[in-house]
Amino acid sequence: MVLAGERRLGGGPMNKELKAKWIEALRSNKYTQCQGRLRTKDNEFCALGVLADIYDNTQWALKNKSWHYSYYGGTDVRKLMTPHVWANVMYMNDDLGKSFSDIADYLDA
Repeated sequence: MVLAGERRLGGGPMNKELKAKWIEALRSNKYTQCQGRLRTKDNEFCALGVLADIYDNTQWALKNKSWHYSYYGGTDVRKLMTPHVWANVMYMNDDLGKSFSDIADYLDA
C-alpha cells in the first residue's frame, strides 16, 4: 500500500508534520463531513477539503454562495500525495461514505 507520506505527484515525500496534522484534524470532530465537494456553503468538508483547510485556509473564497479553493494562487492539494492516495481518499469519502475516522486510519496505516 502506498501511503501519503511516501511520495507526492512530482516527487518528494509528503511533509510528515502536515500528514500528522491532517490525520489529527480528521479525528478531531472539528469538521462536519460532506461528499462531492471540498467544502459546502454550510462549512461541511470532504477529507481532501480538510487537508486544504489546514494546508492553507487563506485560499478559500465564497463565490455564488459556494466555497472554492484556489488552485491557481495556492497549491492543488492533490499534489501533496500520490495519485493513488488522493484517489483512494476521494473514493472512501465520496463513494463509500467512510467516516473521517476510517480515512484517518487508512492514512495512518
